[in-house]
Formats: sequence, C-alpha cells, structure tokens
Amino acid sequence: MSSSNLSLRSTRELQGQPNATAKVIADAWKDLYSADKNPNGVINLGVAENALMQDFLVEKLKETFSRLQTQDLNYQSLGGSSSFKEAMCHILNRYFNPVVNVKPSHLLCASGVTAILAQLMYAICDEGDGVLISKPYYSGFNHLIKQGVTLVDFEIENPLDPSSVSKALDKAYLAHQGQPHEIKAVLLCYYVQEGVLSTYIKFCETNKLHLIVDEIYGLSVFEEGPQTDDDDGDSETGPNKFISTLSLDPHRLHFDPSRLHVYFACCGLRAGILISQSNPNLLQLIKDLNLNKSNFSNLILNNPNEAGNDRQDFLASYLKENRIRLSKAHQMVTDSLKQLKISFNNPSNGGFFLMIDLSRYIDSNDDEKETEGGTNNTAEERLFERLLKECKIYIAPGKVYNYPKPGFFRLTFTVPSDQLELGLKRLARFMESFESSAPPISNLSISEKNL
Repeated sequence: MSSSNLSLRSTRELQGQPNATAKVIADAWKDLYSADKNPNGVINLGVAENALMQDFLVEKLKETFSRLQTQDLNYQSLGGSSSFKEAMCHILNRYFNPVVNVKPSHLLCASGVTAILAQLMYAICDEGDGVLISKPYYSGFNHLIKQGVTLVDFEIENPLDPSSVSKALDKAYLAHQGQPHEIKAVLLCYYVQEGVLSTYIKFCETNKLHLIVDEIYGLSVFEEGPQTDDDDGDSETGPNKFISTLSLDPHRLHFDPSRLHVYFACCGLRAGILISQSNPNLLQLIKDLNLNKSNFSNLILNNPNEAGNDRQDFLASYLKENRIRLSKAHQMVTDSLKQLKISFNNPSNGGFFLMIDLSRYIDSNDDEKETEGGTNNTAEERLFERLLKECKIYIAPGKVYNYPKPGFFRLTFTVPSDQLELGLKRLARFMESFESSAPPISNLSISEKNL
C-alpha cells in the first residue's frame, strides 16, 4: 500500500526507523515451543500471562458455554452488561475491601485495560497534557503518546519508601513546570503498602491531579510456603497482603474522590474494568465513547444463568488454587536463579514475573552498533536477540519497560513447569558459553516438589 493513501500521522510512523527487535520477535512467534510438534522451538518466558490456571479455566468455560442462550449473543449495554458488572462488584467488594461498597454504577467495562486507559485519558487530558509515571512501566502505556498524552517518566530511589517516593514525585513535577502543557494525572502501576499509597494520594491532592491506580494483579498475590486460607479462600497471611486503593478512606486523607480511578482486568479474556466511585460525569462520557467493549468477555465471565452460590464457590476455589500454584512456580524459579547465580530484583509475593540481571553479559562500553537492515541496536538488544535466535528463549529486555539499568530482563514464571525448566536450562547453557565459572547445567536441580 502506498503511503500516500494513509494519513499524515500513519506516514510518519512508517518513515520512522525500522524496529529490528520487533521483527525478531515476530519471527520467533512462528517458531514457538511445543513438546510434541516443535521441541526445539522458542520457549516463551517473556509475556506476562498466567498459564498456570488455564486447565482450571478451560473446564469452567466449557461448562459456561453449555448454558448459553440465544439472547447471550445480542449486543449488551455500553460499558458492560448489568449482570457482568454485578458479578464484578461482588469480586471487588469481597476481595478489595473498599471503604464504600462498589456499585454497578461505579464501573465501566471495555475490551481490555488498553481501551480503558485510552478512554480515561481522553476524558481527563487535553492534547499534550502530561501524566507522571515511575520507571519501569508496562510498554503498552506508550500507546498513550500516540494519542497526544505526554508520559513524564521518573525514577524512584526506593519505591517502597514514602519519603523517597515523595521526593521523586516533587522533583518530577517541578522539572515539568514551564512546559507548554500541564500535568493532569499520576499513573501508579506497581503495588505498594498503605504508607506509599497515602504519599501518592497526598501528592495528587496538593497538586489537584487525578490518581490512576493499576490493580490488575490484585488477586495474584501469594505467599511462599504453606498456605493458610479460610474456608472461602479469601484470607492471606503475611506482611505483604495486597492493599487496594479502594480500601483507603479519601476523606480521612483529605483527597477529592472524584479524581481517584482504579482499573482491574481479567488476564487473557480482554476485559478491562474502570472503577471511579465519585465522578458520574466522567463515567457517562467514557460510556458514550465506549464502543469497543468486549461482548465475548461478558459471555465468558458472567453467564446470567449460573447460580450465584456456584459462581462464588468457583471463585473461592480458583483463587485458592491460583495462590498455591503461583507460590510453587515462584519458589521454583527463585531457587533455580540462585543456583545459577543470577541475581534478580527484590522478590515480591505477587504477579507473574521477575526482573533478572544479565548485565554481566553485555559490554557497558559498547553502546550502539548498526545491524543488518541499517538499524542501531543497543548491547542489551543484541543480547536479547542472541538469546532468542541462538538459545530459543524469549525473555523481554528491560529497555522495553524503561528499566533504569541496562542488562535486566523480564522473566515470566507463570508458564507450564516443563517449559520453565527447559527455558532455565537453555539459559544455563548460554551462561556456560560465556564463562567457565558458570554453574554446570547438571547442577540445575529443579525439585519435583516445586513442579
């Protein structure tokens, strides 16, 4: 297609520097590992999705689809069907401990978090307005730039320390003063305890900013070691229990609740949910814009013919089993990384991935080199391509997520245990090719109890 048939902004995109890394990834996706069909294919340890519970979900989906009726195939209400939103309210009120119970009128559903954020940013930002976001962050947020939003990223020395967070926020905000467009919001996309949450809230109130909080991993928190769940599966022990922003009283913190927005999602099912409890005008605007909602996700996630008690029982058993499997997979990967003498960021008790440090395999004095096709790749990108092409391992380079230190890669551990084990052994073989002191692959013992 000739670029003359496209819009000016599309033409500018096409005229940009070719992304060699994107092409490598696209080629890898045609060669993915399969134990039966492609045993030498690429092991995917780079996508943040939870494959550990897919068997559980497939059985549930088969059961759900067996109850479908003709009306379930009709268009649903903009912003999500009432039955779907009622089901989501049950989840949020039971597991997120909100100060004010979440009602269907507080929710909007769209086809994934990307769609939710795009519509929210349209509602609260004018062209060029800024959104503060700390590094690292999900690469998908970069799509907001193409919609006219300016991402103002910044580093926090210790993102778990309220004082450090406060200093970093103030510094980033002041540094932007004098720019032609103002900052309108802060996007918080990592999980913190109440002290840090309060710091973000107070900063936003002082500067009259919207606070947008990512809570998509709120139900993917686990504990190492034995689980101690009660009968309904919703208790979590330990000091790092997930704390939702919805559980903090905005009036106690002197924060205008109309500027507080939380989003949640159902991984892999293209269902993004926006929760905004005190801004009906905002929700009405987004509802009017919300033409790309996912009817398919409504069908999957909430069949109105299913009894409420059955749904609650399934949810409790799902979350309990999910925590157990997450904990075992996390223990398996951290034990293996320690055996391989690969350091990783502070281990959390939630989510699907770790950032591992492979910086010793890149040359810090080797910045950019021209590669085949005339593009310039950093040393980190070239290491990524070696791992992908030579070792058939896909782990995502930290540069994609604006990670502040070169040489870090995102490794997803919520994959089938046989694939995780094989991927780690391929990584060990790669290390052996670099350094004679690397731990032998035979020493990489992954205990059956962790599988």
